[in-house]
Amino acid sequence: MVGEVRSGGVRLSGVRRLYEAVRQRERWIDGSVAVTTVLLSGGDADEVLQVVAEQARRLSGAAAGIVPAQRSAEP
Repeated sequence: MVGEVRSGGVRLSGVRRLYEAVRQRERWIDGSVAVTTVLLSGGDADEVLQVVAEQARRLSGAAAGIVPAQRSAEP
């Protein structure tokens, strides 16, 4: 009986890992779609960088995301 309980726990742990892997893959796909959409929409550089930073932040689970960018001097 104890062996069956342990075996069930191992299987449940494997299912949880698989579920989390699938969820992470979905998040990556969603992030890729968001970045691709903003790039193809012809948005300005600030909008593109904002979406990239937000998606990177979301995928990493960070509290904040930034993309350092150097501005060119305008004539």
